[in-house]
Amino acid sequence: MYHAHVYFELFGIDEVDELRQNLLKHPLFEYVGEIKTFALGPHPCPNMETHFTDENLDAVRDYFNEVRKEIAILIHPVQEDELEAHTDKAEWIGGPITLRLEHLGNE
Repeated sequence: MYHAHVYFELFGIDEVDELRQNLLKHPLFEYVGEIKTFALGPHPCPNMETHFTDENLDAVRDYFNEVRKEIAILIHPVQEDELEAHTDKAEWIGGPITLRLEHLGNE
C-alpha cells in the first residue's frame, strides 16, 4: 500500500477540490481523504491524502504527472518505519516540500 499527499496553498483550494472530485471517481485510488486546510503531523501545509496499491504505483505516478499543474505531491510506501517511508523511500512529483519529520513516530 502507498499514500500520496497532495500539497497546496489555500488560494489553490478550488483546483484541489476539483482534483479530489476526479480522484473519488478514479478506480486507481482505494481511499481519497478530505481536504485538510491546516498543517497536521509531518505535513507542513494544507493537503489531501490518497491511498493506492503497490500494483498501481506506476499508473498513479503517471496520472499525477498529467494532472498536477503546480501542485506538489509526495508518494511514499506505508511501512512501520515512517521516517524512512517519508524520506529515503519517498518520491516527489513537483516539490519537494520540507516535512516536519519530528512528528513521525517510529515504535
